[in-house]
Amino acid sequence: TNGGTSWTTITGTLPVGSGQITYLDISDTDPNKVWVTFSGYSAANKVFQTVNGGTSWTNISAGLPNVPTNCVVYEPGSSVDAIYIGNDIGVYYRDNTTSGWVNFDMGLPNVVILELEVFAPGTAGARLRAASYGRGLWESDLYGEDCQADLILSGNVTGTQDFEATNTITSTHNLVLPANITYSAVTRITLNPGFNVPLGAVFSAVMNGCSSPKMADATSGTYEWIDLRAEEDPLGIGSLGDFAVTTFPNPFQGLAHIAYNLPSEMNVRVEVYDASLKRVAILVNGMPQGKGTHTVDFQADNLAGAVYFVKITAGDRQSVHKIIKNP
Repeated sequence: TNGGTSWTTITGTLPVGSGQITYLDISDTDPNKVWVTFSGYSAANKVFQTVNGGTSWTNISAGLPNVPTNCVVYEPGSSVDAIYIGNDIGVYYRDNTTSGWVNFDMGLPNVVILELEVFAPGTAGARLRAASYGRGLWESDLYGEDCQADLILSGNVTGTQDFEATNTITSTHNLVLPANITYSAVTRITLNPGFNVPLGAVFSAVMNGCSSPKMADATSGTYEWIDLRAEEDPLGIGSLGDFAVTTFPNPFQGLAHIAYNLPSEMNVRVEVYDASLKRVAILVNGMPQGKGTHTVDFQADNLAGAVYFVKITAGDRQSVHKIIKNP
């Protein structure tokens, strides 16, 4: 408060013994609000915040993967205390209206993020910019505060359009040429009878949530969206949304359990892909399975800590779920 003539310790209860403080940022409207990030592999100690200038600290780490957290940036002028953090596997977002952290690295390679900045805040050109270790600079739109939790879609749709939700999407859309349509949700994407993708149209379904960053590589042009369209059924994708697909724990360490419920006997295929869409495992290879609940194990001790996608195909239906492996 006096230009650095003297300093006051506000470390308080921060767990400085569990890792090094890597970054801090301060609200531009209330200097008593501060966010601090930590390195290391202490699962419970990633991000802390204070709203009283350091008199007390609150741990807001729940839901983050157990990897070093390298930076944090506060969105200037935010009315909901919007913050973004960068860690060793990507970018996460949260504010006062979200139920926790939202994975915010759609299209970003699996890379260490060392610096985040909000460019041109409060303008139509506002962007989040990220500096990575070894993969250059990236930018994205900011998180959309007005995105709906659940979308129910019907009727004809054409052109290039993105539909995003913080929870689920349910659709009977009929794509009309020319069409390049993308759905992005967090919990489930359900394609009900009547949903139609004609020959020549492009449809993408991704499990990454609302206002997922459309990342542009600042050094080499655009970076493609991860496209999880069906390989066996490129003209129409069913969904296992009603089949209670769950993956637990998530995030996981070395072993994840994938459970799903079949309404009748079906031929089932369960595959796991990394973020580059390289298949890393086939857990069930098209074998018939009876009505009821089935569980398969994904043993990933030999894989790096990262984001992976579980794709389950049962009959003519398909579901894709995102999972995170801790280092």
